Amino acid sequence: MKDKFVIVTALAFSDHQDTKRLSEFASKGLVVKDYRVPLLSYRLFPQEKQEVDFLIDYQQTAAQEYFDSYVQNGWEHVFSYEELHFFKASKGTMPFYSDTEGKFQRYTKESKRYGFYTLISLIPVLLFGFLLSTFQTSGEMVTLPLFILTGISIMSFIFCIMPFVTYHFRAKRLNNNG
Repeated sequence: MKDKFVIVTALAFSDHQDTKRLSEFASKGLVVKDYRVPLLSYRLFPQEKQEVDFLIDYQQTAAQEYFDSYVQNGWEHVFSYEELHFFKASKGTMPFYSDTEGKFQRYTKESKRYGFYTLISLIPVLLFGFLLSTFQTSGEMVTLPLFILTGISIMSFIFCIMPFVTYHFRAKRLNNNG
């Protein structure tokens, strides 16, 4: 059986949703191998069915001691992508997080990145919206293409603002709790 690719659905919104999905795949005999950025997907490979829990942790400077602390708490390192580190353990193993500050920094960084994308994606929304309102009253043939472009730009804006808001409020919640 070949490797299977599964779209990352909720990493920006809920780590727990993605880890739950990864556990469900493992129970069906498909275990996560790595994370593919251009496709925003997990690569799963066939293996014996496993009853495991997954955990995602954020750590900018992951030294050997960092991974050893997880092993001591019953977690096995699966793979890492930038500051994201994926671990698995037997079902029911107590979750372990190394660093709330690292998580806060990750959320802040992602919030800023998606905030920038949100501002950039707002420009075509305003431009096409203005042009659409200008030409709509004159009955020009350009109205339909402008309507389509406005719709596409609104969708891209929504796909940028959703992660921005999520990461922003996650960082704010961690900052208030810390």
